Amino acid sequence: WDVAALVPCVREAGGVAQPLDPNADDVVFGGSLVTAGSETLLHEVRTLLQPE
Repeated sequence: WDVAALVPCVREAGGVAQPLDPNADDVVFGGSLVTAGSETLLHEVRTLLQPE
């Protein structure tokens, strides 16, 4: 719940906010949250944090 207010702020500023786990259904209850300025940057961050 502590990130619930952050998600709309990031999105309204043009960023993206998603769970670190791409299989999680919900951004607020999906566990770890990742935010970035673009989808491309978000993908790069996920790659660094969870290498396959």
